[in-house]
Amino acid sequence: MFLDEQRETTFDLKFRLFGTFIRISPWFWVVSAFFYWSAIRLGPEYLLIAILCVLFSLLLHEFGHVWMGRFFGTHGHIVLQGMCGLAIGSSSLHNRWQRIAVYLAGPGIQLIFWGALYGVLEFADPQIQSPHVNFTLVVLLAINLWWPIINLLPVWPLDGGQVSRELFKWASTNHGVRYSLALSIVTAALVTINAISAHINGPTIPYMPVGDRFFIFFFALFTIESFVLIQAELARTHGGWRDPDDSDRMPWESDPDDWKR
Repeated sequence: MFLDEQRETTFDLKFRLFGTFIRISPWFWVVSAFFYWSAIRLGPEYLLIAILCVLFSLLLHEFGHVWMGRFFGTHGHIVLQGMCGLAIGSSSLHNRWQRIAVYLAGPGIQLIFWGALYGVLEFADPQIQSPHVNFTLVVLLAINLWWPIINLLPVWPLDGGQVSRELFKWASTNHGVRYSLALSIVTAALVTINAISAHINGPTIPYMPVGDRFFIFFFALFTIESFVLIQAELARTHGGWRDPDDSDRMPWESDPDDWKR
């Protein structure tokens, strides 16, 4: 899958923070720079600030997963790579509701941070004269509001898609996976079509995010990936074989400890 953990390279940055091992792929810096490349028009330092804001926000998100998992007894580690961040091992839990709590902790901690930052700026009303500080605050507020909201959409493999999968499996052991992937396909396709329509000044669905070309590319990939996975699931179930012990796993999972978050 295109959001699976990427292999280590000699250029990876590795360190520990708050007792958690962290590995950052060089592709993380490349993709972050590409995503905020327009900031360079204000000056190269603004691009650097934007990249550091992405780094802080994604680390905060993944630490949300790690800390919630640690509360339940797991010891995850963090990987930041080109397409995403991963809190590997944090949701390696047998209890469904604990896994859901771990999935929600990532976007949850970002929204808490956004609320705290917004509250300070709104009620303390600080007089900030530095354009660099103002730019930093604008980027942090945007990332930590919209990214977690989008991440909660029921699209695999976003956190919302993983929660959706758990809930569908809870409601239907035999068909929950395909139902969650079907919802993922429909949601990701609607978001993609809506975003494309917005870019050509066409009609859009109210309150649905539109984003930029990078956003469209992401959700188009989500649509394709969910379609491929549901085909694999249908082929497996229609083939008449299913390990009775793996009814709570995704089609590509062979071990209950393979959870990615």
